[in-house]
Amino acid sequence: MPPLPTGCYTKDDKFSADIATAIAALEEAISRQSKINSDIEEQFNQMDGATRSSRWMAYLQKNPAAAMKQIEEAQTLAPKHREAAAANDAKRAALDERYKTLEAQYRADFHKTLGPLVAVFSPQTVSPASEAERRAALARFNTEYPKLCAKWTTAGAFPEYLKDYKRFLVEDVIPLDESSHAMKKAQYEQFGIATTSMLSTATMEAVVKYMRIAELGYQNLREVAPRTLGG
Repeated sequence: MPPLPTGCYTKDDKFSADIATAIAALEEAISRQSKINSDIEEQFNQMDGATRSSRWMAYLQKNPAAAMKQIEEAQTLAPKHREAAAANDAKRAALDERYKTLEAQYRADFHKTLGPLVAVFSPQTVSPASEAERRAALARFNTEYPKLCAKWTTAGAFPEYLKDYKRFLVEDVIPLDESSHAMKKAQYEQFGIATTSMLSTATMEAVVKYMRIAELGYQNLREVAPRTLGG
């Protein structure tokens, strides 16, 4: 995970490029591991009923206590997993809506605080201001913008949002995905399928989600560079 930006201008760092590289590497690793996991799952799916029955009976006779415990755990965990998945969907939707609101509030604050200055110096607006007044407005904009950037982007609302988003992934998403993976892996082992190479991709997938929302915010909530009279 590349370090989060501390500056207010996207031109001053390679965050987007570094994030893209990191995401590509993780997605490649996820794809490789998912293929391994899918191949193992396919072994189970292709097993006919008679083979499943005989292998289950063999496992039950060899490990009666463990088998019964796993059955009880599966019966207990299945509804809990469904409840947790529904709760995670609701939390994810709330976080998505919170980001949209945050970005809208940032743009409203930008328009209210800095919009009048832009109207004076921007070549895209018709302004009766003199050259000196335009330059003064530009200078003030480039002085005031970092304050707004710190309020929302580098030391304010968006970093706080990222902390909450990370907490959601670490405390809710990853544990549920890991638990579901462990249940499936245990099931395959009961039927004599080797699962040594079957590994969870939950953490890698969560990191990708985190990097995507970080890249979105630091791209949309920052200026490219200090403004000039030409743009």
